[in-house]
Amino acid sequence: MTSRWATVHWHRATPWVALAVVVLALGALAGSGDSTEPLAPDSVAADGTKALVLSLRQLGATVEVTRQPPVEGRVDVALLLADQLSSPDRDRLLSWVRAGGVLVVADPTSSLTPPVAGSVSVLGESPTLGSGRCALAAVADVGEVAPTPGASVYTVDATSDGCFELDGVTGSLVVARDEGAGTVVAVGGAGIFTNDALGDADNAALAAALLAPVEGTRVAFLQRSLVAAGDETLGDLVSDRVRSLLAALAVAFGLYAWWRARRLGPPVAEALPVELEAADLVRAIGDLHHYGRRHEEAGVVLRRDLSRRLATRVGLAPTAAPEQVAEIVAHRAGLPPERVRAVLVAAPVGTPEELVRLADSARVLNEEVVERVR
Repeated sequence: MTSRWATVHWHRATPWVALAVVVLALGALAGSGDSTEPLAPDSVAADGTKALVLSLRQLGATVEVTRQPPVEGRVDVALLLADQLSSPDRDRLLSWVRAGGVLVVADPTSSLTPPVAGSVSVLGESPTLGSGRCALAAVADVGEVAPTPGASVYTVDATSDGCFELDGVTGSLVVARDEGAGTVVAVGGAGIFTNDALGDADNAALAAALLAPVEGTRVAFLQRSLVAAGDETLGDLVSDRVRSLLAALAVAFGLYAWWRARRLGPPVAEALPVELEAADLVRAIGDLHHYGRRHEEAGVVLRRDLSRRLATRVGLAPTAAPEQVAEIVAHRAGLPPERVRAVLVAAPVGTPEELVRLADSARVLNEEVVERVR
């Protein structure tokens, strides 16, 4: 008994176990590894910035990855590689800078950076830039940097200081300006801080000088906002992990639907219900006999229809004799046999009053049998 019970229940549980295994396996694949989003602080891809985060922590800095503007007194330096802040967040970020914070922006398209003076790339290649006449004391000891293709140089005016100039272009790769009690440092491109370029020339030294000048510096790594001000759609905002999880759920649902749709045996014949048209036909014939004052024929039709319905209810053939139907119905429903026979096989109907009484008795008997015989 125990073995059979276990076999039956295991058979029923098999699709659910398979479903759970598939979801867990695909979910693990979807959640494993680091992010592949460009400039993501946990991405080990060439365009990720995990090496920057690890380097800063190795220098003794505290790195906090956040989507919110820093809070005064909790952060010393904020890094913004891609400016997709909303207007209120950008205003809060500037308020934090004016209160004494240092903001490093590496997005030439940001409104927080100076006007772009030109591109560093020449025929798709980016030359190495030396510090030259560097007016920024913070990066004066950095020898040369290797910007990536697509980097820009900024215009330097009387209110700002620049470093790492490009020959033939009046502009600098790194420009700093005072903003209230704080400083905004603009870098001509985020590519310098990526895993692929951080080890080139003195790029790592530049990152350390700007973001972790002393041990214990508190750095806020500002990620792109969940709802950005760019032209991305809602579909673009869905992460790869969420897409993978949805795909896993779709596969799991497909497996479950396949399991439930299997046919384990041949088709089983089932008794068809009484068609509505047939019931209407019986009623119509009875009405014709009634209005034609053919009460006896109307009674015969009424009893025949009732006999067929009750026979089907108790498992007999619809063509079974009324006497047999009355006997089985009385036994199955626990009703007096005389009463059932009076409705099904009694004397013919002779008057309209008898026809009405027969119709009422047939209705009551049918309801009782339906209630008692399941």
